[in-house]
Amino acid sequence: MALVRELVLALGVLLVLVVAFLEKPLANFATHHYTSADVTQSFALTRTEPAHAPQNQRLSDPAVEMLPWLLHSRDELCAGRFPLWNDYNGCGVPHFANAQSAVLSPFSVPYYVLPLRAALLVTAAAKLLLAALFAWLFLRRIGLAFWPALFGATSFAWCGHNVTLLAYPHSSVVVALPAGLFYAELACARLWERLSGRASALLGLAASLAAGAFAGQPEPFLFCALGVGAWTAFRVFELARVHGGPDRWRRAAACSAWLGGSALAATLVAAVQMIPFLEYSRNSHALLVRNAPQALPIGELWPFLIFPNLLGNPAKLAPGWPDGPRPDFELVHASTTSALVVFLALVSIAWIRRSRAHAFFVAWMLAWVLYAYDVLGFGNALGSLLPSFGIAPMNRSQPLGVFALCASAAFAVERVAELRGRARLVTACVALALAASCAWLAASEAHVRLDRFLARNAAPDDFVRYARDHVTTMLALFAAGLALVLLKPWLRPRAASWTAGAALVGVAFVPWGWMLRNYNPTVPDRTVLPRTDAIDRLRLLVRDERVLIFGADGLPPDTNLEYGLRVPANYDALDVARYEALWRAHFGDGGNGHVAHRSTLAGLSLLGVRFVLTRGAWLPVETTFAGLEPAERQRFRAGAVVPGREITQTFTASENGLQGLRIEVATDARANRCTLWLALEDLERGTLVDLQSLDASMLRADERERCEIVFRFDPVRDSRARRFRFTLSSSDATASQCVLALARRDFAETERIALVERTTPPITEYIPGELRSGAEVVQGGLVLDLSYRRELFRRVTEFEGFTLWKYEEGREPFTFATRALPARDERESLALTLARGFDPRRDVILPASAARSTTTSDCALPDASVAVVEQESTRSRVLVRSSTPGWLVASQPFYPGWKALVNGVERPLLPANHALCAVELPAGANEVELVYAPRSLQRGLALSIVGLLLLALGWIALRRRELRERTH
Repeated sequence: MALVRELVLALGVLLVLVVAFLEKPLANFATHHYTSADVTQSFALTRTEPAHAPQNQRLSDPAVEMLPWLLHSRDELCAGRFPLWNDYNGCGVPHFANAQSAVLSPFSVPYYVLPLRAALLVTAAAKLLLAALFAWLFLRRIGLAFWPALFGATSFAWCGHNVTLLAYPHSSVVVALPAGLFYAELACARLWERLSGRASALLGLAASLAAGAFAGQPEPFLFCALGVGAWTAFRVFELARVHGGPDRWRRAAACSAWLGGSALAATLVAAVQMIPFLEYSRNSHALLVRNAPQALPIGELWPFLIFPNLLGNPAKLAPGWPDGPRPDFELVHASTTSALVVFLALVSIAWIRRSRAHAFFVAWMLAWVLYAYDVLGFGNALGSLLPSFGIAPMNRSQPLGVFALCASAAFAVERVAELRGRARLVTACVALALAASCAWLAASEAHVRLDRFLARNAAPDDFVRYARDHVTTMLALFAAGLALVLLKPWLRPRAASWTAGAALVGVAFVPWGWMLRNYNPTVPDRTVLPRTDAIDRLRLLVRDERVLIFGADGLPPDTNLEYGLRVPANYDALDVARYEALWRAHFGDGGNGHVAHRSTLAGLSLLGVRFVLTRGAWLPVETTFAGLEPAERQRFRAGAVVPGREITQTFTASENGLQGLRIEVATDARANRCTLWLALEDLERGTLVDLQSLDASMLRADERERCEIVFRFDPVRDSRARRFRFTLSSSDATASQCVLALARRDFAETERIALVERTTPPITEYIPGELRSGAEVVQGGLVLDLSYRRELFRRVTEFEGFTLWKYEEGREPFTFATRALPARDERESLALTLARGFDPRRDVILPASAARSTTTSDCALPDASVAVVEQESTRSRVLVRSSTPGWLVASQPFYPGWKALVNGVERPLLPANHALCAVELPAGANEVELVYAPRSLQRGLALSIVGLLLLALGWIALRRRELRERTH
């Protein structure tokens, strides 16, 4: 009964803390959501409130990745389909195999059965409550008293990692660490003593590990599983060492076998998730970019670990308020709890001889610091020896280090509480002296960092007062917590001792649980994935076709899933490697979000894109400088356009058919009542191409006081490699009524890249362009772009500052090709997609072995009809009628698991156009069915069933043995 009362009391305290942490979303439950999804207000298509500032811009990933994935999984399950494949992003990407989608995570279930606002709260509360509860159960199990164990559990549950990453799958995985440790400890003791309940303990261990594997982040789970494995091995060895006896190693082997079997069964159960994930990893580009631990310089950042809000945080809403230390607020703060916990953990080293369990956590803590902060090169050395540690960066291993810190601090509280007599006074004096020294050193360093920051950055007075008050507050909490720890041995009445224990738990909760309780924002319902008129109009116009949205201001990544829009971009930590390379070649390096800044005609045809959405009137398809936008530090104002001061820019055209020019100007956010004249001259022929006037008062600046000027003229058919001069002038502008031309310092390098590296064959004679402001030669060049192929696009409509275009000669996602171009390797296949003369409407690039015997030189467009009869995420049925043999080319990534059936007979599915797929067809009418049935899933499912059977058989066998032992 005493254990039950303790459990009820611990649950009560933790529930109070959870409610306190979620106070704001609970109070505003009727009108708000507990999510950072108001980041949608930073994007033009989803903006409903122009004045609304996102409450935490740093927490964008949960809103634009995890939440849309969860809602997509829910919709697919409701439709009776398992969410294997996402055909709305990236022309198709694995969904279930992307472990972060967390389709089978226990913490995803609320999203499947509850309204979104309730699911967000239930999931957050469950993560914190379970992490704290299992941490408390484990610490109690290894001998700590009630309040020290609850102090350690609270410090762990509300640490920087779990608060800043509460909306991420990382915090779901974290629960597996204390849960696995608790059940491992319970199983070790019961197996060794042959007590009843060992079957349930082993089942709990397996369930904890399997749930962690399904939770959505394999990297932190790897570290959590390693922590559980290390503790299990340590405890079995300790039991054999302490108990002795001639049969100790036989008993140790038996315990290890049962424990290992439980872990193996958990691994098998999780195979249905992990094998598809490993397959996706092998076919992604993630392994190429994540090959070393991401160590942070602890010497530079340690003050921020003690004073987390020293430089503010992204959740603050005030003009000019800094968003925290670099490189990233979460990365810096996800590896610590409070200053009190860190201090107690270090002080606890004095008592490690009292408990080998305590010594284990101290060693664990020190080893993690060596790895995570790459002390003396330890992290990189370990990564070179064990590749998996190199792939998994430091910012996935924090749960290990933080748990070791909290456990060590809990041991310190316990040891101090046990002190008697003279030892109490000596310990108090030494601890106070050490604490005062550490507090003085930390405060001094914090003020130095703050002064250094203020010397480089302008900040409001409110921020300065807040930062200095923050140092005082954290020191006060540190002092209060230390006083409670040191006073506890002197408190004789049980009520006073328990009051001090409860106050200590409160001190553990406040630094992250209370002070940063609003780091995860509570936002109005109307800002959560809003359905705007712009979105509805776009969806109505493009229907089920793919649409390419240029620029980062259009649509939040992956929220297209919720809006039912198909986009060729994808926001994923993995990405199919070949598709990633194809995207970068044709649409530029748009980062993780695949932001398109430019496009080739071939790229649009390759991906089956016919609709293009641009911000403004400029279409960056087959243009010279698109995708080579200057960084902010490269921009400058070349001068005001006033009478007697013309702005001229010479340049070389890279293609024939030059027919448009775009430049950027600054307007100082005012209406400029003057007339601008735009002129283009052909320098080699000495002729004027065109001359136009523009009313400058019609220009509309963006939030950065910039606006674009689009200068269109009749195509210059033979413009390739010819020199031109653009002139911007005004005859009636004044110093107060004028525009300012924007230039870039890196123009020469940018022009060289655009003309030489992007042109096939390259322009052999490169003459850099020259910028003049009046008679003065300016080092740099205008921020401009040159257009060549606009006549191939029809302007569909304009809305909300966007222009929707349709590529009239674009192809559908399924086309029939009659000419095969052989490629010897991946490098050549990618180069061929950029080659002149390659037309995806007619041609297909195939491996040399598949294309050699069937290559045709027919250059005409195929005489064939292609009709999509049925299309789902994992299945497409297409009817093809052609008079000649050829290939059905599908604009979807070539990925393991897809197979092709031609007239009911399986035929080889070929890698085509570097990243896509094709199937060879004979002449005539053919029905082609593409089906996604990955063997990785089938194998994983088979192994999972085996794992479940092993768990069931093991549980039955142990239960029977327990019943026999009980009857005897």
